[in-house]
Amino acid sequence: ALTSTSAWSPLAITSSLAGVTATATTAISTTGAVATGTTAIHVDQAARAHSLRFTSTAAGSDVVVPTGTIRVTTASGTTSLSVGSGSMNELVGALNASGTGLVASTVRQDDGTLRLTVRSATTGAASAFSITDANGNDVLGGASVTAGQDAKITVDGDTLSSATNTFVNVLGGIDLTVSAAAAGQDTTLTVGRDTASLATSMKSLVTAVNAVLSKIDTLTASSATSGASGVLSGDSTLRGLRDQLVDTVFGSGNTSLAPYGIALNRSGQLTFDADKFTAAATADPTTVQQALGGSGFVGRLATVSDGASSSTT
Repeated sequence: ALTSTSAWSPLAITSSLAGVTATATTAISTTGAVATGTTAIHVDQAARAHSLRFTSTAAGSDVVVPTGTIRVTTASGTTSLSVGSGSMNELVGALNASGTGLVASTVRQDDGTLRLTVRSATTGAASAFSITDANGNDVLGGASVTAGQDAKITVDGDTLSSATNTFVNVLGGIDLTVSAAAAGQDTTLTVGRDTASLATSMKSLVTAVNAVLSKIDTLTASSATSGASGVLSGDSTLRGLRDQLVDTVFGSGNTSLAPYGIALNRSGQLTFDADKFTAAATADPTTVQQALGGSGFVGRLATVSDGASSSTT
């Protein structure tokens, strides 16, 4: 709501690299309590889940775990899992139903056999795991390992790590998310005031006020001016409400809001000049907020609206 002070301090945060996105936390988005400017960031690596690609392939019904039990070791400890008769299909099903945070899948080969791949559902160095039979022996001839890793970025000489690709609150209330494509690349993060979103909000408000003014004009039209009388022609309360809405464009001492992009045209409708508003808000945001915010234009509109909707008026 534009009546609040915080609404006049929105941030625009951009990254020069498509593989890095930045978002402000809710608190920062509403208070603007972060320094504007640029920050250089290097993406050292993206986060990755630990995975195993098993060497031997087998048909779905082939017995691949003769002991009927496997041992899964993760950061949380070792879990023994029953795999029934030990077939490939039962092994995959047991892993996926184990609650150990592992995801098992197979790829059908040209000869009809299946190759098993198991990965952690989470990323990071702590996602490491191993799978053996009940005796500690390799399953399916062992596996090639893709080690899980944390995401890492370098900011102002400091190397920062995250188990996921998102770095939370890394820059005074700004979250960064990196992608694998960004690894090894540099980006420049730019933080500035988001005057474009302010202009959009103000335009929407002016449009809404004009819609109310037009509705009042239609309802209170007289045959002498429009050729047809509105259903509430001559209603002084509605006409008074229209006058109050129009008067909100004038500040104390009848000062004009035209320098900030808001004016009244000859038809009694409000106009909004986005370019003029943006220029003024960029040059002197405090003055624009005082003129148009909760203690100015928007506040006066709110007062008129509250008065019109009050059951006592």
